[in-house]
Formats: sequence, structure tokens, C-alpha cells
Amino acid sequence: METNYRKLLDQMMTPYDEMLQSLIGNHADFSKVDYLEKHSEKYGKSDANYTNRLKVLLAMYNREDRYAPHYEPIVRRLLVNEIIDRGTNSFQGIGDALYYAVFLLQGISSIVFGYSSNHSAARSSSSSTLYIPSLHFTASSPPI
Repeated sequence: METNYRKLLDQMMTPYDEMLQSLIGNHADFSKVDYLEKHSEKYGKSDANYTNRLKVLLAMYNREDRYAPHYEPIVRRLLVNEIIDRGTNSFQGIGDALYYAVFLLQGISSIVFGYSSNHSAARSSSSSTLYIPSLHFTASSPPI
């Protein structure tokens, strides 16, 4: 009997996809993924929603349209909450959710800004200027 691993993976990811779908649209509910501090005697301070953020990021990572521009605000929000968690957690390490968020945001940015991920950004001779194709920033530029 041959195992269909794609079908098995899709079955495992269904609850994660449902959580992702709840974050898309005008009535998105981020309460299950935003930073929520909890405290325990054994582990100290941690984030009650860390696992949910990781599930949503895994759902995006598993999708063929993972770099679709409509995911950008979701990934950014998850990344911000992950950074808050990393800064306040009693075990301040780098969790998998941080890696996935950065990876997805990098891919989305390459699509949105027409920037190829295998073409590295070049720093000009001035340390305050960063050149990225399709975008040009300087330290004195107004925020976008």
C-alpha cells in the first residue's frame, strides 16, 4: 500500500489553514495569535499564543501562494508579535516562528518590490544609504 504524503500533510494542515483563513479579510480576529503574556512558576514569563502564530506561519509556508501580497500585513503582524515575545520571554531564544516569519516576509517583499532574492542588496559607499532595486532610501528620506 502506497502512502499519499501530500494528502496526509494536507489533512494535518487543515486546522492550521482554518486559523490562517480567520486572519484574512475585514473581520480578521488576531486575538489567537497576538502576544498574550502568561506566567508559570516553572517556566516564568511566556506567550500563550506562540504555538498559534507558528501554526499560521506553517500554514502559509505550506501554501503554493505563500508569497501573495495579501499575506504581507498578516506576516508583519505575526513578526512584530514574535519580536515582542522574544524580548519578554523568560527563555529569550529564537523560535521557529521567527524564522518562518522572516522567510515569508522576505519572499513577499521580493514579489511586491520586484526584488529577486538571489540578487543581494548592495550597500553604496555611504553607510547611510541602502540601494534595493525599485526602492532607494537614505537616512534623510521620509518614511514610506
